[in-house]
Amino acid sequence: DLVQPGRTGDIFPVGASAGLSDALLRARTLSGQASVRAACRALVSEYSVERAASGIADAYRAAVGG
Repeated sequence: DLVQPGRTGDIFPVGASAGLSDALLRARTLSGQASVRAACRALVSEYSVERAASGIADAYRAAVGG
């Protein structure tokens, strides 16, 4: 939830070292942009343990049909 590819960071396939390398290069480019830094700060300012726990509980309830 905190990493939004191309906006606040990047992701790569599990086990893909070339993908990791590419993602790190893209992240380095992103980190130099004021708009990206602002987006990261805005996203993190909304984060809390309580909100994360609530999201996990909601996902669990949806998965088990309750």
